Amino acid sequence: MTLFPSSGVLHNLSRDYAPAIAAFESALALRPSDYSLWNKVHDIHIVLVLVLLVIHILILVIQYQWIKPRNHLCVRERAGAASERLLPLE
Repeated sequence: MTLFPSSGVLHNLSRDYAPAIAAFESALALRPSDYSLWNKVHDIHIVLVLVLLVIHILILVIQYQWIKPRNHLCVRERAGAASERLLPLE
């Protein structure tokens, strides 16, 4: 009886969500009135939706270049110009 929920918990902890859902659904077939199993299945579904949402947002950020890559050359040039101002005039 506790094999399926235990297997589901282990899969969930290892972020292997599809087998975790399958294990919890197998446990629900044996104990359909166990609310904690329903909660775990719904929690995993919520995590999957959030993961897919984050992946979609990252794709949009990369596609539309909403975050510009850091230009290290520009930073070095600014640091060089600042250090030149600190040097004594000859």
